Amino acid sequence: MRDPSVLLWPDNFAPVNMTVSIDRPVFKGPKPLDGREQVVSTSAGGWLISYENIPIYSANSRWFRSLWIRLGGFAQAIYVKPEFSPNALAKRNNISVVTTTHSDTSIFSDGSRFNQSTGDCRLSANALRGAVTITVTNSSISAVQAGDYIELDGRLHVVQSINGTSWNIWPPLRGNYANGTVIEIDDPRCLVYLVTDSKFLSTNVEFGRVSRISVDFIEANW
Repeated sequence: MRDPSVLLWPDNFAPVNMTVSIDRPVFKGPKPLDGREQVVSTSAGGWLISYENIPIYSANSRWFRSLWIRLGGFAQAIYVKPEFSPNALAKRNNISVVTTTHSDTSIFSDGSRFNQSTGDCRLSANALRGAVTITVTNSSISAVQAGDYIELDGRLHVVQSINGTSWNIWPPLRGNYANGTVIEIDDPRCLVYLVTDSKFLSTNVEFGRVSRISVDFIEANW
């Protein structure tokens, strides 16, 4: 689960544009006298996320300045979103509430049940590092579709395809996860470090005017 002591990127600093990509390290051997050059590429690269043209007003410039001072120099990580458009689950809005029973399958005396968010999704089996397929609970009633982002312990993955309770994801898992681990599908985020040099974040915001700043992040867990 997420570390509650780590900052979340605030929604009121939404960028106008953003890019999300995976940087896959490539290792090249010495150039041979004969034959092909040896190249090894890993499939478990790290996420690169760029927020472009974030509007900064005089009213929030001090708060933003304090934020990037705390994040500068890889001093502190932060959870950021891979998209700021209305969440894919919220846009589809085909399922809002799921009802569940007690653990012994009983219900309340008036016939009602517990309400459960569609985001209450968990692993239904252990998942090992390097796996590209996970087995989940709640798949039949969740609104997740291929192409959606999901989060496992601050690590971001994309659902490639769904077959019942089995999801194919990318990139491969970066850790070992036990049965019952929560999968964040309503508000997936990635744990990252700020990599933009602080001198490029300098801004002079005049009263009543708007400035725009762009920042780059790299995944913290790879």
